[in-house]
Formats: sequence, C-alpha cells, structure tokens
Amino acid sequence: MSGQAAALGDVTAATSDSARCYARLLAGFVHVRNGQFAEAAAQFRPALADCDPREDTDLRANLGIAAFHLGDDHDVQAHYTRLLTDARESGALLLIVHALTRRACGTWPPATGTRSPPPPPRPSTWPAAAASHP
Repeated sequence: MSGQAAALGDVTAATSDSARCYARLLAGFVHVRNGQFAEAAAQFRPALADCDPREDTDLRANLGIAAFHLGDDHDVQAHYTRLLTDARESGALLLIVHALTRRACGTWPPATGTRSPPPPPRPSTWPAAAASHP
C-alpha cells in the first residue's frame, strides 16, 4: 500500500464510524488492486458487517463494490437497490444509471466454462433485403 493510502486506510487512526468504514474499504480496494484478495476480504467483510451508510451514497456505493468483490450477490443487490431508490427520490439521474448498471452485475449466472452457439436468427426478423439474397 502506498504511504498516502496506508495513512487513509488505517482503521486505528479513524476517528468516527464513517471514517473507519472508509478506511477499511480503501485498504480493501488497495489490496484488490495489488492482487491480495485474502487481505482485501479481511477488510471488506467487517466493513459490510459493521458499516451503516444511512444517507451516505458514496459509502453505500463502495460497500456495494466491496460486496461484488466478495461475490455476495445479496449485499450487492441490497446496497444498489437502496441506492437506486434514494436516487429516484432525489432525481439524481446519473446515480440512477450507476445503480442500475451495478445491480445488473450481481445477477449474472455463474460461468459454465463452455460456450454454446447463439440461436440462429428467425427469418421473420431478417430485413427484406437480406432475406432476398441466397
């Protein structure tokens, strides 16, 4: 962790609950960036368990990202559904788009390791010019 990130990610130096949450998240994201996933999970799990973002949209969004890194679809959906609700109520269009795209990330089926070919197009959906060519 860089010196500045280490100072900001120091949970023991944080002076409030919110600061401790942000410190854990920052430390976890730095560990993800460095490929240290066990260390990241050790920061993300307590943050998800202990942090209450209330009306802090930045904290809520970052908790959703942390849940995504842990593969916790339930928490991803919970945080981004709440974020979406708050954004709709306040008319924050960009936050609505952000929340919608992140909610979709938590609902993808697991990878199977195989590829199946796409279904062939139905002739009724082809444009008339394409259908007239052999």
